[in-house]
Amino acid sequence: MRNSIVALIISISLILATTAQATIHDIMVSNNTSARVHISWITNDATTGEVHYSTNPDLSNPSTAYDTRGQSFAGCTHYVEIKNLAKETTYYFEVVTGSETDNNNGSFYTFTTMKEPSALPGICLHYGNVYQEDGTTAVEGAIVYLRLTHAGVDSYPLSELSDAAGGFVINLREARSVATDDLFSSIDGGDPLHLEAVYCNGCADARDLVFEECTYDCGAMIFTCNTDTDGDSILDKDDNCPETPNGPDSGTCSAGTIGNPCMTNGNCGCEGYCSIDQEDADGEGVGDVCDNYPLDYDNDGVCDPGESPPTCAVLDDNCPEVPNGPVTGSCFNYFTHEVWGECLDNSSCRENNEGWWIWCDTMNNDMDGDGVGDVCDPTP
Repeated sequence: MRNSIVALIISISLILATTAQATIHDIMVSNNTSARVHISWITNDATTGEVHYSTNPDLSNPSTAYDTRGQSFAGCTHYVEIKNLAKETTYYFEVVTGSETDNNNGSFYTFTTMKEPSALPGICLHYGNVYQEDGTTAVEGAIVYLRLTHAGVDSYPLSELSDAAGGFVINLREARSVATDDLFSSIDGGDPLHLEAVYCNGCADARDLVFEECTYDCGAMIFTCNTDTDGDSILDKDDNCPETPNGPDSGTCSAGTIGNPCMTNGNCGCEGYCSIDQEDADGEGVGDVCDNYPLDYDNDGVCDPGESPPTCAVLDDNCPEVPNGPVTGSCFNYFTHEVWGECLDNSSCRENNEGWWIWCDTMNNDMDGDGVGDVCDPTP
């Protein structure tokens, strides 16, 4: 279910460093999980960027990670993903852009990876767009930071880069509580979102402002999610298919002539169905007309009860709510029966690709043959 946004609070209280005279500023750690983190910053000029990181406090034997847009990408926003990290481990890092290095005056910056979550995150997508001050020119490459507050407790920051259309999508269910380091057990429409969009120096002076609904103007650009991209009269922030019409003003055929525009079932041919009411057959928050597997709750490509190909790939999902199929699997520990994350191969579940007893279940495994898959069986 989508969140109904009540208020947006622009905040930079989580920014690690702001050095007005330096080329590198506004260094931020976000999207921290047990195996991954994003490091981002902005510069006054367009340059390349990279991060050197290590578990050694003196940064000896470092590894290097580059911008998600490519090693040779040069820009004034820098967005680096570091993957395959060890859980609950402190890492030391410095950022390098062009010929300049910021190592926190020789002390190095740090982050500590999270513990494994107690449950798999669900799906609750927040959509938005970043525009120039004219309100229509999209900004590509802005870094959008988001924190969620639930029951008075903040989350660690989530982030995403805006695409060529200025758009971004962030899954609120991946937010982790600063109190427990775990996923929030629930979120609701009354939870405020703290949002900031940065692009070079465009929003450098926006501080601690509160705006109603989903729009704020930070001088150089307008950040907004009060848009209706597909023109179906459902705002993107509430639309379960924001780029494919499935609302009262414009629909799409989900049966018959699938994908065609429509307003009635008759527009979709013999035995056709026109989706104009945000139809979501599997109830996982993505509308049927933009869901590759509209009857497959966990989107693992294995058919849920009552479903058959081609809306899924393999019959009879023995874990309909936990992914364990060819499209998406879950990590599984043979000895502890622990289940975590989403995966496509064993290496993404193992530290340094070691541990034969840990694997990525993409084959509906059922060790005890009781018809319940290992990843959702309390006693596999």
